[in-house]
Amino acid sequence: MYFQIHRYPYFTSFIEHIEAKLLGATSLYCSRCWISCSEQNYETIIDTHERTPLITYSTYLKEQKIAYKQNPFLPQNWFYEEDSDIYLCPNNPKISLRNYNVRTDRYGFTRYLKYYESKDCSFCSLSANCTLAKKESNRILQKNSSWSILKPT
Repeated sequence: MYFQIHRYPYFTSFIEHIEAKLLGATSLYCSRCWISCSEQNYETIIDTHERTPLITYSTYLKEQKIAYKQNPFLPQNWFYEEDSDIYLCPNNPKISLRNYNVRTDRYGFTRYLKYYESKDCSFCSLSANCTLAKKESNRILQKNSSWSILKPT
């Protein structure tokens, strides 16, 4: 097995390295992937080269644990109403879409994010478990729908 270690998961030479190795390759899988794959790496491997990355992203093992899957305070475990584009937190208030944002990292990769915010968390008895923010502030969620689609389940 051949591998290389790259200092940063978004490092441009990593993408160039993958593209060079996959040029003319017949395998459907790519195992020469950064130990903690980034969205950019997954997108390049899946969309450009039509391969399946075999190495997981950085939080994969944590997300497989029962404690993570059953934690009611993690937004990943909240009920999502797709029709109205809202989340329901453990205390049942609706967390609605606040705005869209586009971010470009220092490597030039662009992410399209959605921000959700609750209306009023100041009187919620669960806010100490739900957020690390100050008591006066509302719960804010940042969602990257592209990454959610790319992540293996």
